[in-house]
Amino acid sequence: MPYVEKAVSLAPIQGRNLQILATVKLANGDLEEADIMAKRACDMQHHFACETFAASAFAMGKYELAGQRLLQGSRYLTEFLGDKFDDPAVWEKIVADAYSPDQSTREALGEWIKKLLFVPGTFPSIPLAQAIVRSGPASAFFEIMGNAPPPGTHGTLLCIWGQTQNCVEIRTHPEFMLFAERMGMTAAWEKYGYPDRLN
Repeated sequence: MPYVEKAVSLAPIQGRNLQILATVKLANGDLEEADIMAKRACDMQHHFACETFAASAFAMGKYELAGQRLLQGSRYLTEFLGDKFDDPAVWEKIVADAYSPDQSTREALGEWIKKLLFVPGTFPSIPLAQAIVRSGPASAFFEIMGNAPPPGTHGTLLCIWGQTQNCVEIRTHPEFMLFAERMGMTAAWEKYGYPDRLN
């Protein structure tokens, strides 16, 4: 946290730093601050923060608002990235269930996303990877993340430390430690200490 806060203080108009700070605060359960930081990043036109902005609403139990934010974010990213972003029609279908209060609904969506959009052997888009974190099931997350750290998914790895039910299920899943070893996470923990949330 101190390093991320220092990065924000040195570049206060850098939306990416604000998004990372929002993600860390969200993982730590500081929901109101996470919401504020994610909104600031969105206001600075860092549209990838829209997913974090949606996730903060979800964590506060504001399910409909979370869906609205995710939909708006997908529209911004479609305008910004064009064909490089996932199909906007798919995202409009996803938002109805991505932040449903019902776990089974979210898990069914996660499986649907994986089957429809994920091509084995390729790296998922960052919004797709994070949608899988939020919706589940945990097994789908491990499958799409593959056997090596994909580029640009550090934010996705930050997301798994949150306190929502699905994040906890990822960390407590039997496959998690094998996944952490593949990603190089266990090597870092052996050097710097294991996370408290693994206990």
